[in-house]
Amino acid sequence: MAAVGAAGHLPRPRRAGVRDATAIAEAVRAREVSAAELAQEALDRAAADDLGAVWLITEERARREADAVDALVALGDDPGPLAGVPVGWKDLIDTSGIRTTYGSEIYRDHVPARDADVVSLLAGGGAVCIAKLNTHELAWGTTSDNPWFGTCRNPHDPSRMPGGSSGGSGAAVASGIVALAPGTDTGGSIRCPSSVCGIVGLKPTFGRVSLAGIHPLYPSLDHCGPMVRSVRDAALALEVMAGPSPRDPRTQPMAVPAYRDALGAGVEGRTTWAGRPARRTRPTSASTWPRRPVPSTSTGRNAARSWGVTSSASRTARTGCRCGRPAARCSAGSPTRSGCSR
Repeated sequence: MAAVGAAGHLPRPRRAGVRDATAIAEAVRAREVSAAELAQEALDRAAADDLGAVWLITEERARREADAVDALVALGDDPGPLAGVPVGWKDLIDTSGIRTTYGSEIYRDHVPARDADVVSLLAGGGAVCIAKLNTHELAWGTTSDNPWFGTCRNPHDPSRMPGGSSGGSGAAVASGIVALAPGTDTGGSIRCPSSVCGIVGLKPTFGRVSLAGIHPLYPSLDHCGPMVRSVRDAALALEVMAGPSPRDPRTQPMAVPAYRDALGAGVEGRTTWAGRPARRTRPTSASTWPRRPVPSTSTGRNAARSWGVTSSASRTARTGCRCGRPAARCSAGSPTRSGCSR
């Protein structure tokens, strides 16, 4: 594993001709390319990262997982729906035996003993872990300016931010370092970086994807979902990531739909949330949309702030410190919460 420095600020175009995860997996299963070759290419791209998207390269794990995929292909076995797909993990998500800092100096030397559920599921589906990706500290922000592990920049214009808190994930997918980089979303941390980096991001229904092994922000609002290069990749990744888990009671004992079967099905016969027939295309004039009152933004902001304080207080009561660590390990060295510097 090798650490990667902070971002540079030279203009850098998007990589042309980069395949999406669906095409990569199809090529590996057809033996057009090996998972080991794809892993090496991704490792080289990660090492050349000048955006600050990557902060830790997981070379040993990448080679081990790629070799396992190739061995299954050689035997004629199916390595999984994500065969050989290079994946990067937001540094809020636990990876066994690999430092996972949650973007904070407090956890700089934290090494989880086991993978998060989503990491295990994607690895079981044939994905290859290439790197840990930059995140806003403790996922508490939307810029991905991290004072401890470097600032992340937008691949379309390095003078601009990539959004957050999953900014490293958005930048890594948009620049072609990896094809898949699951992010987390409490108040927009998948949707914001996906939007400003020009990729596809999906915040699933609460309880659809296990959060076991993912550092919490607001446990009752947290989500984990795919960040990818295409809509079909989002459907593919969600099929692998979703499902109930004994480690997360928030997940529901429901079968995972074949999301890819719905691609291209159109919207005929469906209704919107308002109970009106769904439209195939956007109206040509904004005046044709029904007018509805918009609640005050200050009301929503105050509600979110209140919910956040309540959720943080709940976590403090369980852990003993508002920084999320047990009181005995708090950076202030005090068994009381009042001594915490955070």
